[in-house]
Amino acid sequence: MYTIRALLVGEQGGVPGPEVYYQSHFAEHYTLAFYVWLIQGEGRTVLVDTGLPADADSWTPHTQAAKGPMAYWRTLATPANLLAQVGVQPEQVEHVVLSTLGGYHSANVALFPKAQFHLSRQGWLEALAPPPHWPRHRLSPYTTWLVTQAFDQVHLVDGEAEIVPGISAFETGGHHRGSLAIMVQTSRGRAAIVDTIFHYGNVEGGPVLGITESLLECYVAYDRIRREADIILPGHDPAVLERHPGGIIGG
Repeated sequence: MYTIRALLVGEQGGVPGPEVYYQSHFAEHYTLAFYVWLIQGEGRTVLVDTGLPADADSWTPHTQAAKGPMAYWRTLATPANLLAQVGVQPEQVEHVVLSTLGGYHSANVALFPKAQFHLSRQGWLEALAPPPHWPRHRLSPYTTWLVTQAFDQVHLVDGEAEIVPGISAFETGGHHRGSLAIMVQTSRGRAAIVDTIFHYGNVEGGPVLGITESLLECYVAYDRIRREADIILPGHDPAVLERHPGGIIGG
């Protein structure tokens, strides 16, 4: 059995409602929380995502130009400091699972040079060999580090895969081509950490995620997660820390 700690590294505020809830909540704005998820148990230390870059606040002007003056980015803590507070050093992290390759999830991969990295095959291909007519983007420095310095430590999740006994991941698509859901066996049942669910409302009666590349993939992923997970952990809901005091799940 494993225990999960949701470690809050930053937030994006002033997010327009339709980005969180598909084609609805037009008059609302929301805050998205960004976590590093520490999983411990069975003698293992596993991390889901590596957090925002230290200068994420510098994204605010560009985001305000696109979303309005209420929008902002805020870095609240570094993964290294948060891990140190719970007695974990970066070199102790054996596996890192990236729920997507976006910089807001993977910015600190180089902090964990001894880890094995697990990510979606679809996301890897989208980054390195996008199909014709798909937008081509310059590789982030974080993906570049994985391709070069850590290439032999990269493991691709092709559909779904066991990371270690009791922890698995499967490709959901939906939000990004390379979005993963991570399933973790805890003392309270199976917990699902899901990038393609932003807020609890997405799976508790509200519309699905607004920023989606495939509505169908969202519906399929949500149905599977509702079936298989006893605890759902939306990737970006500040309420995770309200429902799980101290950010501890399964402890």
